[in-house]
Amino acid sequence: MFKKGDAVIYPNYGKVVIKSICKEADKEYYELIYEENLEMLIPITKAESLGMRYPLEKAALLELLKKSKKVDLVEEDLLSVEKAVNSMLATGELKDVIYIIKLLQTLSEEKLKVNKKLELNHRQYLALAISIFNSEIQYVLGEKKAQEFIL
Repeated sequence: MFKKGDAVIYPNYGKVVIKSICKEADKEYYELIYEENLEMLIPITKAESLGMRYPLEKAALLELLKKSKKVDLVEEDLLSVEKAVNSMLATGELKDVIYIIKLLQTLSEEKLKVNKKLELNHRQYLALAISIFNSEIQYVLGEKKAQEFIL
């Protein structure tokens, strides 16, 4: 169970802080705050199934970054980008966020070869994934060390 003041990772947002644990209509909620201007209530009983988790430990994070490699596009990837991105962002797992970034960056590079741009929705997904990635990297490694990994 998470506690008040804990920094956690929440899918589609990245690092959030548990501002409080509150009770409304006989249910307990985590009150999360994101970037000091957005607050949301998440039922305690559903937090983990929704993908809320603690940030990776520093060693695990560095190992994941070391192991991540370029994504090779295959025809199936192109047909299912939308579905894959939506389902992977929903997991809240950093390995999935990294895969999304690499997939969309590779797709962008391929499109540039034929003088095309990444579609708007894919650029938005890429920006969201990069934001989530950067928030966890900065939290775990600190601002200075994170600079070598920030996208």
